[in-house]
Amino acid sequence: ATTTSAYTYLNYGWYGITTADADESGDFRWLAAISPGTSDMHIWLGTNDGLLGSPVITVAQVWANLQRMTARAFVAGAKRVFIATPISRVAAGSAGDTFNQSLSALIRAGVPRLGTNAYLFDYAAAPLLGATGAYSNSACFNDQIHLTNPGTGSCAGTKTGYSYLAQLFSDDLNMAD
Repeated sequence: ATTTSAYTYLNYGWYGITTADADESGDFRWLAAISPGTSDMHIWLGTNDGLLGSPVITVAQVWANLQRMTARAFVAGAKRVFIATPISRVAAGSAGDTFNQSLSALIRAGVPRLGTNAYLFDYAAAPLLGATGAYSNSACFNDQIHLTNPGTGSCAGTKTGYSYLAQLFSDDLNMAD
């Protein structure tokens, strides 16, 4: 797809962050970066929540955290909020794909109810990234959790995992424009 608008990206990704960390920790750098009326917010969180041993957090609690983050972004003046589904990952027990698939179902059902300026970015619907066990494809995942680095690869044609995800992001963003 062709980019229809120019964007400035700020990545507030933190190693191992959970929705509870981003929503409740008081570290709202992401919120302070919103320029009222012009900023879009892309939220791609939730998969790390499924790895918590104690206390255990449910997919419903993760979805509630995502809803609060979305509401905060709109109050801060975000023009649009994009909520993404988690992709496949290895983990013990049901903490990996099972958790992510349950969370994806809640996100898919819930985003339309968040308003006309809330959008679903359904990365989990891309079989190379979201199918059960997709994490085992070393062309897309470098450690069965994180995507292969940007550049040339063989995950999707000549794209690496991150390059493929960037294309999905760009396509979704252009559809919203």
